[in-house]
Amino acid sequence: MEDKIKYIFGELFKIKSEDFSQDLDVNTVLGWDSMNHLNLIIALEESFNVSFTTEEVILMTNVKAIIEILRGKDERRAV
Repeated sequence: MEDKIKYIFGELFKIKSEDFSQDLDVNTVLGWDSMNHLNLIIALEESFNVSFTTEEVILMTNVKAIIEILRGKDERRAV
């Protein structure tokens, strides 16, 4: 999962693999504005074959939250 997210961040925000971490957030990533947030959400939805609620999209302001939300979706699929 983290490799896919790392790839998406590399493509959208030009984050080098070695600079990627769960600590990245909207305040530390250059170019993570409202338009690129939507591009990020679309890329994540397509890559992981999921849909996010409005509440989830609002909460996805850092890599850690993105991973937690995606893990929650995986857990619900397994049930």
